[in-house]
Amino acid sequence: DGNITELAQTIADDKAIDLEAWLDRSLWQLGFPKRLVEIAHKIAYGIPLTNADMIYLCRFRQKEQKRLF
Repeated sequence: DGNITELAQTIADDKAIDLEAWLDRSLWQLGFPKRLVEIAHKIAYGIPLTNADMIYLCRFRQKEQKRLF
């Protein structure tokens, strides 16, 4: 068709998000503390959180919010 593709356009971008890998739960779990993953499983399956779980989750959220600013 006469379309020209430059070589630079065919090279994979390291900063691009790999959506298939992002959706894979096992890769998501690698980036977070084990305790937080356990809390996420409890929430996903409707298991009530203990008081210690709630405190841990709140502290983790507060720590992450401070990083944004």
